[in-house]
Amino acid sequence: MLVLRSNSQWNIEVQLFLKGSLFSSAIVICLVLLSLTHSRLLMARVASKSALTQWVNNLEHKPEWDKNQKREFSTWLHHLPDPLKHHLVNHERNLSLIFDPSLSLYEWQSTLIDHLLARYYEQQRVAKDKQWHNLSGWHRANLASVLLGRAWRAHNQDPRGYADGSGMLSPKADFISTGRHFFLPQSTSVESSLKCRLPRKYRYFQQQFPDYPDYWQHPAIQCDTIDNGFLRDLRFLDPITGQAIDLGLINASTVREFELLYATPGVGDPAEIAGHLVLRLLLDNNPQAEALGIDNPNDLVISFLADTKQIETAPTNDRPVVMSESCEKSWFGLDLNTEQDWDAFASVGQAVKGLTGGFLTVMDRQTLAQAVQHYTVFQDRNLLRFRLNLTQRQKESLLNRLYEAKKNYNGRYYFFKENCGSVLFRVIGEGIGSELMTGFDPLVTPPNAFISRMLQAGLVTPIQPSFLSYRRRAYLAQEEFLAQYQSIQSSAPNLPWPSHRHLFSAREKKRYQAYQRLAELFQTHFKGDPRIYHLLNLALSAEEAHANHDLLCKQMTSKPATVLTEMQRELIGQGVFRSAQFAPTLNNRRQRPVSDLTYSDILKQAHTGLQSYELGVALKAEGDDHQYPVITLSVQLYQQQIADRALFAMGNGTAVDFGRVSLELDQASGELSDWSFTGLKIRKFKDRLNRIPNLGDPGYQLGLGLTVLETEKVAPLQGVLTQWIAGELLANLWSSIGTDRFLFASLGVALESDWRGLAQDGVTLEDNHTRVALPIGVEAAWTFDAARRWQLRASAVETWRWGERQTEGLRQLKLNLSHHLGRWGQQAIDLDLMYETTSFLFSHRHQQQLAGFTLSFRPF
Repeated sequence: MLVLRSNSQWNIEVQLFLKGSLFSSAIVICLVLLSLTHSRLLMARVASKSALTQWVNNLEHKPEWDKNQKREFSTWLHHLPDPLKHHLVNHERNLSLIFDPSLSLYEWQSTLIDHLLARYYEQQRVAKDKQWHNLSGWHRANLASVLLGRAWRAHNQDPRGYADGSGMLSPKADFISTGRHFFLPQSTSVESSLKCRLPRKYRYFQQQFPDYPDYWQHPAIQCDTIDNGFLRDLRFLDPITGQAIDLGLINASTVREFELLYATPGVGDPAEIAGHLVLRLLLDNNPQAEALGIDNPNDLVISFLADTKQIETAPTNDRPVVMSESCEKSWFGLDLNTEQDWDAFASVGQAVKGLTGGFLTVMDRQTLAQAVQHYTVFQDRNLLRFRLNLTQRQKESLLNRLYEAKKNYNGRYYFFKENCGSVLFRVIGEGIGSELMTGFDPLVTPPNAFISRMLQAGLVTPIQPSFLSYRRRAYLAQEEFLAQYQSIQSSAPNLPWPSHRHLFSAREKKRYQAYQRLAELFQTHFKGDPRIYHLLNLALSAEEAHANHDLLCKQMTSKPATVLTEMQRELIGQGVFRSAQFAPTLNNRRQRPVSDLTYSDILKQAHTGLQSYELGVALKAEGDDHQYPVITLSVQLYQQQIADRALFAMGNGTAVDFGRVSLELDQASGELSDWSFTGLKIRKFKDRLNRIPNLGDPGYQLGLGLTVLETEKVAPLQGVLTQWIAGELLANLWSSIGTDRFLFASLGVALESDWRGLAQDGVTLEDNHTRVALPIGVEAAWTFDAARRWQLRASAVETWRWGERQTEGLRQLKLNLSHHLGRWGQQAIDLDLMYETTSFLFSHRHQQQLAGFTLSFRPF
C-alpha cells in the first residue's frame, strides 16, 4: 500500500519510485524477450546440427561414396553459411523428398544448394533487390516475351556474363546459378572463374554471405588486372608507318580524364541519321604530343556497335580504289559512275535485323587517330567533344566497369531503343553510380538525348575545338579564302577576276577554268606578293569540299588541285615563301550554334523533343454554320523541326516526326472528333557550316523527305486517309546563319488509300480506294530573337490525287506562333497559338478550320 503525503519531498520520492518501477519492468521484459530469442536461436542451431547430423548419417546409404567423399560432403555442409543452413531445419521434409541415393556427390551438392538458394532468394526478397537486377540489367519483358513464357529480359545477352547458361532465364535463375558456382567452385582457369569473369556478382555474394570462406579468396588466386588485360587481345598499328603502337598500361594513374564524343548525324548511310556516341580515354602515353600541344593520336576510344560480322576498317583487295571523275557521289553517298558490290536486299535485311534486335552489340576499341579518320574523313561527320565531370573515385569505378564490360557484356541491339548510344550511356552510368543515367529508359533513345540529359545535369562540359569533318573544314577554308580574295580584288578592281561562285562551283570544269584564269592574273600582276601563297593554301583546303574520302570511293586529287599545286611550286621555286609561314589554322575556328554550346540562354531551355506532348483548347468550324470547341492532345516519341529550339538536334537541316499521335475531343459530347498518327516522317538537307545552302550558292543540293505510314481522319473528305509511303524533293530558297529563319519548297509523290462511309438508303457502305497523290508545298519559319523564344511557322500544301474517283485537290494552310515560357522542373514549356484550315479546291462547302492555343511540354 502506497501512502501519499502533502510534503513536496514525499511527492518527489513517489514519482521517482514510480518511474523506477516502470524502468525496471521494461528491463525485465527486454531480458525475457532476449532470452526467448536466444533460446530459440539456440534451439534452431541444435536442430540445424541435428539435421546436419542426419544428413551425414544418410551418407551411409551411399555405398558408392568412399570415405573421402563422405568427409568432403560433411565438411562442405558444415561450412555453409547459417542463413542457408537454417533452411535445412525449416524444410527438412522437402529436402528428404529431393534426396536421391543414385546421385553423385557433386549432383547431390548441386541439388541441395539450388534448393537452399531458391528458399533464400524468396525469403530474403532478393527479387526486389535493384542491386542484383542491375548487375545484368534485368527488366520486365514486353508482351511478346510474356506470351512466349518469359516474364524477364536482361540487357546483357552475353553468355560470358552469367555463371552458366541457365542464368539467362530470369533473375532467380541467375542468382541460383551464380550461387552454385560460388559455393561449389569448379576446376577452371583463374580468368574463367567466378571471381575474375563476374567480379560484380562475386562481390554481391561476398556481401550476402560475408562469413563464408569461399575458395577464390585465397591470396594466391589473383585475377588479371586492367593494366594489361584491357588491350591484351589487340594490336594497334600506325596507319602511316605500319609500325606497332604501344598504348602502354590502362589504369587509374595513366587515364587522365574521359571525353564523350558525339558523332553528328551523317547522310552516307541510314544508320547514321541519329548520330553516334564514343568514349575517349585521355592517356599519359605520348609526351611528344603533349609537348607540341596537340591531341594525343594514341588516346583510346571505346564504343559499342552492332555486331553485323561485316565491319571493315579498310578496303578489301577485291574492291577497287576509284579515282577522280569516276567517283561522283549521289545524295545518298552512293557511287554514280562505278559498279560496286552493293546488295539492296542484303542492306534491307540488315536494317530489319537492326530494328528487331537481330544483332548483338560488341565493344569496339581503337585509337583516337583511327576514330577521327573514320568519322571525319570516311563518314564526313563532326565529332563534338564533352568532358565528363568525374571524381577520382568515379574514374576508377568507370574504368573497372569498362573492363568488365569488355570481358562479359553484349547487349541486344535495337536501332530505336537499345542502340550504340544507350548501351554506352548505361555502362557509363553503372560505372560512375549515376541513377540519373541508369534510370533513363525512354521508349526511343537517340544519342543526342543522352548528351542533353548529361549536360542539363552537369555531368559533362562542352569543350573546344571539335574534330570537324573534312568538308566542314573545307567550308571554313572557303569562307577565309573569300575574305582574303575580296581584299586582294579591292587592290586591283579593274582586273578580270573570276567569280568566287565559279571558284567554288560543284562542276569541276568551271573550277578548273576559274583557277587557270586566276593563275594568269597572279603571274602577271601579283608576282612575289606574300599573300598569294596563303590564299593558295586556303584554295587547296577549300577544294576538299568536292572530294570523296570514304572507303568505297577515294577521290585523291582533281584538276583544280593540280593547278593550285603548280602555282605553289612556282612560288616556292622563287625562294621567297615557306609553306609553314602561311599554313591556315582552321580547326580552332569556333562555330555557333553547332560547336559553341554556351551562348545566350538556350541552355536553360534545352530539350531534344524526346517523349514530348501538347495539350490545348481550340474552336473548330466545319462548313459555314457548324462551330464547336475541342480539346487537342498530341503525344510523340520524338519530334524535331528545322530551326528547333533543341540544344542538340539531329543536324540543323533535319526534321523528324516519329510515333506521333494527335487527338481532338468534342468538349460538349466528349467524343473523338478527329485523330491522326505518324509512324515516321523525315526531312533532311545537307547543311553547310551553320546554315542550309541557299538556292544558287556553290555546292547547293536538294533536300530529301521520306514518310512511312501516316494516317488521319479528314473531315472534308468524310473518311480516313492513309499515306503508306511518300518521297519528297526539297528546295531551300533561303536560310539564315544558324538556320533559325528559312523558306523552302517541296514536291512529293505518295501512295495513298482512303476509306469513306457512304450513306445510301439508310445503309452505310464502305468505299475503299488506293491512289497516287502529288503534294506541292511551301514552308517557312521566322525566329524573332537570338534566344529563339519567339518563332513563327507557316506552311501551305496543295495535294492533287488521281485514282478511280474523279481527280481531287486538297488545300491545307497552317500558322503557328510559339513562345518559350521557361522551365518547370525538367520540362521545357512552350505556348503555341495555332490556326489551320483544310478545304477542297473545287468547293467551299467542305471546309474545316481550327484556331486555338496549346501548351507543349518537352522533358528531355
